[in-house]
Amino acid sequence: MNTGRPGARLLVYYQFLILLFTSLTVLARRPVREVLFRQVYFNTVESVHRITIVAALTGMVVITQISQAFGYDPELIGKALMWTVIRELGPLITAILLISGSGAAVTAELSSMKINREFDTLRSMGINPLEYLVIPRMASTIISLFLLNAYFQAAAILGGFVLSMAIIDVSFHQHISSILLSVSVFDVGVSVSKSLIFGAAIAAITCSHGCLVEGSITEIPRAIIGSQMRSLFMIFVIDGLFAYFVFL
Repeated sequence: MNTGRPGARLLVYYQFLILLFTSLTVLARRPVREVLFRQVYFNTVESVHRITIVAALTGMVVITQISQAFGYDPELIGKALMWTVIRELGPLITAILLISGSGAAVTAELSSMKINREFDTLRSMGINPLEYLVIPRMASTIISLFLLNAYFQAAAILGGFVLSMAIIDVSFHQHISSILLSVSVFDVGVSVSKSLIFGAAIAAITCSHGCLVEGSITEIPRAIIGSQMRSLFMIFVIDGLFAYFVFL
């Protein structure tokens, strides 16, 4: 298949997603489950420090800018955080950070295994390499993005409040109450849906680019760059579709 064409690439991504959702039962196997847990740990724990810094600064910017422009209005602050952090920036920023970090690592890892013929070695041992290597990595990407999105939102709300205390006089009770009163089930549902869909798209793209590498080791950087650029493009397209069909 000529994966250079956009239509062919989309078909490959779709095939990888179908493979994931039709093979979820393999995650119950102990070796596959261990790979899944290691990948989730790598994706989440290794990204916590970056997520914390970016989230806290994002929350601080939103709170201080709104307060300086309109005065500290708890209801307005709550709505602003809901619109920017929960609906939009939370899923989007965590997806970008995941792509730049563990997404690139997954593509590099799988492409290196492919070139070193580890896929063929597993097949010779009677092990399906897609089930053992690809499925847990795809599932871990979706799970990790969901967890990181939830953590980003908490860090943006709490960290932003702590940092904003040095600039404006903010009441913790008013701050938290404004958030709880502004957030609805719909907003949470949109945020969760975005994180899961972003995660599925990133998983399919990063893993497929790693698995389709052929030839020499010089193709690995090209696979990483291609997976990152197409992952970024895809999540922005999906985010735009959400804005058009959900919010308009």
